[in-house]
Amino acid sequence: MKHILIPSDLRIESDPVWQYVLPLVKTMGASLHFVHAVDDPFVKDERDHVGAEGVDKITSDLVYKYRDEADKAMIKLLDRVKAAMTGMDIHVEGHVRNGNAEEVILHEAAEIQPQLIVMGSHDHSKLDRMFFGSVTQAIIRRSHFPVLAIPEKYIFKPVNQIVYMSDLDNNDTISIAKLLNLFGGNAFNLHITHFNLDEVSKDEALYAIGDKIRNDHKEIQIDFEVVDARVLRDAYKQYISMKNIDLIALTTRKDHGMMRFINPGTAIDVLYHSKLPVLIFHRA
Repeated sequence: MKHILIPSDLRIESDPVWQYVLPLVKTMGASLHFVHAVDDPFVKDERDHVGAEGVDKITSDLVYKYRDEADKAMIKLLDRVKAAMTGMDIHVEGHVRNGNAEEVILHEAAEIQPQLIVMGSHDHSKLDRMFFGSVTQAIIRRSHFPVLAIPEKYIFKPVNQIVYMSDLDNNDTISIAKLLNLFGGNAFNLHITHFNLDEVSKDEALYAIGDKIRNDHKEIQIDFEVVDARVLRDAYKQYISMKNIDLIALTTRKDHGMMRFINPGTAIDVLYHSKLPVLIFHRA
């Protein structure tokens, strides 16, 4: 682990996002890169009404003001981070850039090449998700780096139980290796679980993946399970509650929009409605 990228809106209320990764940073020595985007405050319709010359002056003044405020807020954020990391020899950087948040984050990720992007996630209605989406969803869809989404107001607790929701794909072994690399410095139990909606047994396929993973990672306590599920959402929520899961992990596929895990709607529900952090990998 070398670099962690953390997009931030610079509010104190967003501190739980970066606070969550401090235990990872402590054990792995990763550097933290905070990024904030200062966007153009005018939309196209406003430009048309004000006129090009007038809006350029107004926009320039406002962007300068917002950029100055963001620079000062970033300094305060870095001070809070460093205070929380007293005694830890960790490098911390802040990046304030002008532009659209999604594009700024993707550009910084391309420059920094982080092993992990950590972002906050918020509850959204189905209508919001259908028509507007979110920056977090856009980064997951377009980025090639693992994304850890932290629910709003989540209070950190040590990660003891992790479930990896397997789609019985060959990429599972790659994603699980990355998962163990991220959390390898901490003691935890890993549950590799496939939620089966078919009448055909999937036990053999899961155990084939399991044998390889056990051979590669003998030091980790790993359980393998196929859960027969008539209603997937109810099944995984019940499973998470029963197993006292602290973190959900799954793998996405870019050539089918958002995710391939069972179906895109369910994956979005996992991301936006989970009360737990969700770690999302991308298929190779």
